[in-house]
Amino acid sequence: MSTGISEEQKSLLIQYKDKAQIMSLLCNNYYEFFSLIISLIKVPLIISSSVMALLNSSQIDENTLKFANIVINSATALILSLSSNFKIESKMHNFRNVGIKFNKLSHEIDNFLINDINELDGNKIDDIIKNYDGLTESVEEPFPKNVKKKIIKKYSGKKHLPNCLLLDDKSLISVRNSPEPSVMSDFVNPI
Repeated sequence: MSTGISEEQKSLLIQYKDKAQIMSLLCNNYYEFFSLIISLIKVPLIISSSVMALLNSSQIDENTLKFANIVINSATALILSLSSNFKIESKMHNFRNVGIKFNKLSHEIDNFLINDINELDGNKIDDIIKNYDGLTESVEEPFPKNVKKKIIKKYSGKKHLPNCLLLDDKSLISVRNSPEPSVMSDFVNPI
């Protein structure tokens, strides 16, 4: 059965499927990181609220109570302002949403390759690449090095890595030593 795309185009789609999967993993790892930070921020807020309730209902000297209220309220305000200033919840939701979209794109490419291979043409491939590029541009924060290293270590040589991983100096070394030469196909000049 003849398909409407060449082997090179099929290979390109497979590369973008891999890249979308890896980007989904990166986004999900970063989402989990921010989710942990949010959880860690909420614990002191819950404790401070509980302590305030206990102090306010107890028989403590008024000056001591006033001082405790000032300290606890200041600490609460500091935690809330830091959380708000760094926009942690916004970043968390951005990475979750973008990760889901990368995953959907990967599934869409799978569907084209398995179920609709005859429906594929150069325009649909261009649309997939534009969709991938748009999602990549919507990632608002750089990925932390520890997350990048973990993904590179696990998938280098096994999957086509997105450019955000290939452009890291240390990952270039590991990618250059990769047994899969097509991983370097994203570079015009890797050095």
